Amino acid sequence: MIPTHMLILLLFTSSVIGCFFAFKLVDNLRLAATKDHDALLKKYSTLAAGGIFLLHAGYQLAADNFPKITQHPVDFIGSLLCAYLLSLSLLKTVNKKKLPLRDLLYASLAAGVSGYLLSYFFQISAGAINIHIDTWTALFALFLACLTSALAIVTILWLKGYEGKALQRLKWMFSVEIALGFLASHTAINLSIVHNNMLLSQPTDQTGNYLMLLLVLVPVLL
Repeated sequence: MIPTHMLILLLFTSSVIGCFFAFKLVDNLRLAATKDHDALLKKYSTLAAGGIFLLHAGYQLAADNFPKITQHPVDFIGSLLCAYLLSLSLLKTVNKKKLPLRDLLYASLAAGVSGYLLSYFFQISAGAINIHIDTWTALFALFLACLTSALAIVTILWLKGYEGKALQRLKWMFSVEIALGFLASHTAINLSIVHNNMLLSQPTDQTGNYLMLLLVLVPVLL
């Protein structure tokens, strides 16, 4: 049995690899023919959504929260749709030739809300009942998720026009930073959700492990 902190570290490493892979998807979309663009966008959004959902599910499984698909099919499907909307809003935005500030804000908000609702619906599908949302913590979590999404969009757009050296190294570095941002968002979201099912782990139960990982990694990267 893998210890919880090791599992979380493995999941974080997987999210870094996933972010790097997302850069590849963006490059492929940029080079795709116009007639193939929409089909590839939907395909890659579905692929990225699958990765996002699996990573989120992995963090929840680390807390022994297993979705009960037969009991809560609508909520489970809702969490999947939120993962798709998150990935679609990011991939669609970063492939625009021009990005007005308004579009950046809309896309970041869509991604942030989708990320929060993904966690919310997954908790319900795992059996959470009488969920209580701490308003101020939820607003902070939403702000953090939107900020991370905005930084991811701006970073990808900057890398698309980068013609200097060490491009691959830069992609790995930004992959780690984006993954840290999403982990911080995940931590804040978990802090804002509380339920009354005594047989199910609280989202806050894993917060200590997430915070420990953040406290170790952030100083090292700085």
